[in-house]
Amino acid sequence: MDNTDEFRNARDGSEKTALITALLRKEIDSKAKVSQEEIQAEAKKIMAADNTLTDNTANIQAGRSVSRAKIRKVQEELIDAAKKEFPATIHQEMVDKIVGGETVPDNAVLATAAGDNVTYGDVREDLQQSIGGGGDGQSMARNPVAIDRMLTRETTGSALAAYAKKQGIEGSDWYKITREDVERTILINMLAAKIMGDEPPVGDDEVGAYYNEHPEMFVQNGKKVPLTMVKEQLRGFLRSEKRKTAMNDYIEKLKKKATIKVNEKVLAGV
Repeated sequence: MDNTDEFRNARDGSEKTALITALLRKEIDSKAKVSQEEIQAEAKKIMAADNTLTDNTANIQAGRSVSRAKIRKVQEELIDAAKKEFPATIHQEMVDKIVGGETVPDNAVLATAAGDNVTYGDVREDLQQSIGGGGDGQSMARNPVAIDRMLTRETTGSALAAYAKKQGIEGSDWYKITREDVERTILINMLAAKIMGDEPPVGDDEVGAYYNEHPEMFVQNGKKVPLTMVKEQLRGFLRSEKRKTAMNDYIEKLKKKATIKVNEKVLAGV
């Protein structure tokens, strides 16, 4: 599978992801280390709020809390630096035409960052895929909030990738390791697609049954959201769940054939 056009195209298309992830890993490694003193200080706060916790549980929670806070800070600093170095330009007049219902070609440029253009076709396709397509996808592609979020995501990604290059991340060990991880993920996704074949069907009866069985999930501002408004999103969710189940079943079969060894000594120190 790693010697196919499908794999090579996916690998080439993942370049931004590899650059951004490699830079983030490098920054986290150098700036987000957690000291024992920080863990103990946070553990004291946690135990003060809940004195039923054991020392070990409090320390585990404290370690996670401090680590997440530091990682979040690194992420925010990287985004701020990238946006400052490579600011985005939003072509608001074109966005306004789309929101107003005017016909806009797919190649219309809605935003630019670090020399990369974000077209209406890019935004429309991503929005429709995110909710499973269908009529709701068409209306979502004219929703100003949804468009703004998509443009922010795409321009931020372009800025971060360009910033990573400027920081010399290409060719580094961080990049090489990340590149391998990304390619492994691509292969896994290709294998999953091959195993499952066509998209698993999700009928209206399944969508309706899930909607009725989980009423608490479809309440907004104290009112139940009509099925018609979430039908396609829900169909996409159920389709994704079927894919996960099929893949998990296949993995369990592979585990039975494989020889798996776990280094308990190393694992205990992680």
